[in-house]
Amino acid sequence: GKARVFLGSCTPNFRSFQIRADDGTWRDCGEEVELSLDSHAQNRFTFRTINLFGVAGPEHRVAITYNPLKN
Repeated sequence: GKARVFLGSCTPNFRSFQIRADDGTWRDCGEEVELSLDSHAQNRFTFRTINLFGVAGPEHRVAITYNPLKN
C-alpha cells in the first residue's frame, strides 16, 4: 500500500526536510512524500527539518498500520 504525507514548517533558515524509515538512515525529501507501506505491519517514519547551517530540528514520528481489505 501507499500513503501520501504533506510536510510544512516554520523553521528559520529552512533548507530541507529529511525522512528516516524504521530507524534507517536520514535522507532528504520534498514537502510531499509518498510512503510505501508493508501490509499487516506497523510502518514507522520519522521526519525533521535541516536549516541552512546544517542543524537538525526536532524529530516528528508517525506510525501507520496498513491492513488491506480482503475481497
